[in-house]
Amino acid sequence: MVCLKTKTFLNTYTVQFFYTFAQIFVFSILFLYLFKTGFSNLEIAVFSTLRFAAAALVLIFLKNVKFRRTITLGIIFKSLYLASFAYFIAGFEVLQLYATAIIVGIVLFIFWVPYNIRFFSFGNKENNAFMGSIIFLLWPCLMFFFRQQQAL
Repeated sequence: MVCLKTKTFLNTYTVQFFYTFAQIFVFSILFLYLFKTGFSNLEIAVFSTLRFAAAALVLIFLKNVKFRRTITLGIIFKSLYLASFAYFIAGFEVLQLYATAIIVGIVLFIFWVPYNIRFFSFGNKENNAFMGSIIFLLWPCLMFFFRQQQAL
């Protein structure tokens, strides 16, 4: 029988898999889409900068992180920005793009910080490096999959 800690770890890693899959899928085509719809390189760069500035502001103002509530908010905000991309598919205005960047930045903090706290709680001092390699291994594996699909 699988112990509860192993099952919780697998559930947590499954969440990361699907979250990472969606993230890579969206951002692998997003910048090309923005460029083809007429946004300048500067506007796209501001979009990227706003994402990280919003995450930094959330870091400053959010002092209490409760895992379930914060992860749920992260998934809701992620759904909001994915929906905003779908809603504005016919064309973004610059301010709509920047507002979406702020939502993306909020998600960067309110999803990933509690997720990483939870993920690394499954480890200990002896296997933290191994846990770190597992968490970061998913990105290149999925990127390889997407690059192979784009080549077809």
